[in-house]
Amino acid sequence: MGSAAVHETREHVQNYDAWRPFFLNAPREVVMHTMKATTHWYNNVSQGARIYDMRRSHFPACNIFLRHEAVGTDTIFFDIQAWGGYRCCQFYIGRRSYYMSAHGMLTDGDFVGSLEDEIRYRGAMDLLISDMAKAEISARVREVLRVFQIKDWQSEPHHQNQNIANDTSRKSRMLNCSSSIC
Repeated sequence: MGSAAVHETREHVQNYDAWRPFFLNAPREVVMHTMKATTHWYNNVSQGARIYDMRRSHFPACNIFLRHEAVGTDTIFFDIQAWGGYRCCQFYIGRRSYYMSAHGMLTDGDFVGSLEDEIRYRGAMDLLISDMAKAEISARVREVLRVFQIKDWQSEPHHQNQNIANDTSRKSRMLNCSSSIC
């Protein structure tokens, strides 16, 4: 009985009725067919020693944090050159949170880089509100907005009150002028 017992096999009887609740109470025949079609192939799947973390998408735009608010933007030009050679900055403000950030730029053509930095550091906004500046409505900006599925809206000319960034930057400049000699 020594060598015969080693090679002896027995048929394992499955209780398919016990598995029915896990298959949305499908009929016994459906559960039996599903188990026979899927479970006997498990040992043919190659698997390494490392379990891969698949929580991140292969499409980079899906891995970006979302802000879930509209963000206004405006370019502010300086009278003098700042440290780092910056001649202007891109100002961003959230419509709901009023979170403000600024990115230094050499020219207004660096808007695309500042927009990508804003998305990378603080998340993709639902709507980008800007004025009709050429740098802010360029084809490259539309491409970035399309990749991250961000809507854009431009305020009407001579109606700066429609853009929260224009309004806030104007008010902050007035406060600075009133608190010091302009």
